[in-house]
Amino acid sequence: MKINRRDFLFLSLIGVTSIATKSHAQDESGNNARKQWDQLSPEQKQKVRGAIEKFRKKSPEEQARIRSASKKWRNLDSSQKDKLRERFKKFKNLSPEQREKARNRINKVRNMSPEQRSKLRERIRRRSQ
Repeated sequence: MKINRRDFLFLSLIGVTSIATKSHAQDESGNNARKQWDQLSPEQKQKVRGAIEKFRKKSPEEQARIRSASKKWRNLDSSQKDKLRERFKKFKNLSPEQREKARNRINKVRNMSPEQRSKLRERIRRRSQ
């Protein structure tokens, strides 16, 4: 079975969250993850194991951030996931300088108060009309 990058990342996240926390609950998603794991090639399994080891070496705060992001991802519907994948592709195609500028803008917005973000959203809405 050939696996694409998106599915590999998804499986990596599943593996990281389930194996790193030692939670092997036998619910439906766990069984599905096990079936997918069994279908991976040895090389793909090794890549997932490498991702798990990297995860284990991260700080507890970073692990919590990754788990939170993984949970948010699982709760998105397919159209939201498609939009995020498209944004990621666009971001990946930017030059290193453009990526740095985008990161700086994102961090600037993250550091704004909710009131400031609301005002920014309103300005953007008015501009796009």
